[in-house]
Amino acid sequence: MNNWKKSYTWFSIGLILSLVLVYGISYIVMLKPLKEEMLSVEKQANMFEEQYEAIINRPNEETENDEFSRVTKKIPNEKSPDDVIYNLQHTADAAEVSISSISSLSRGEEEEESSLRANHYALEIVGKNLDHVNEYLDSIMDSERLITIDTLDVQQSEESVSLSITITTYYKES
Repeated sequence: MNNWKKSYTWFSIGLILSLVLVYGISYIVMLKPLKEEMLSVEKQANMFEEQYEAIINRPNEETENDEFSRVTKKIPNEKSPDDVIYNLQHTADAAEVSISSISSLSRGEEEEESSLRANHYALEIVGKNLDHVNEYLDSIMDSERLITIDTLDVQQSEESVSLSITITTYYKES
C-alpha cells in the first residue's frame, strides 16, 4: 500500500506539474497574444471614438458647401433692378405694408478683380403695426435673391410704423 500511495503521489505531482506546464505554454503561446490584441483593439476603438466625436463636433464641410451652394443660387447673373423692385413691392403687398419711396444709391467703385457686383437701395416703408413691418423684413431675408440689410431705422407712432432701410443686392458680372 505504501508503494501504491507513493506512485499515486508522484503521478499526482507529475500531473499537476504537466498541467502547470501546459497552462504556462498555452498562456505564452495563445492567451498573452490574444490579451495584447484585445488591448490593441480597445486602443483603436478609443481612437476611432475620439475621431468620431471630433468629426461630429467640427463644422461639417458638406454643410458649408451646401450653404455656399444655396447662397450662390441666390445671386443672379445680371443686374435686373426691375426684378428687385418688383420683388420688394410683392413682398410689401404680402406683408400689408406700403413702400412710400425706393431710390437707388450709388456707392464708390467696386473692386475690378471680383465678378460679384452690388446695387444699393434706400426704402421708406409704412405699416399699420410692428408685426407687419417685421413680416416684411423676414420676407426680404427669405427672398429668392441675396439681399443684405445695411441700415435699419424704425419710427413707431400710435397710428403707424415707419421703416427706413438701406439694402444691398448682388449680381454676377459676366
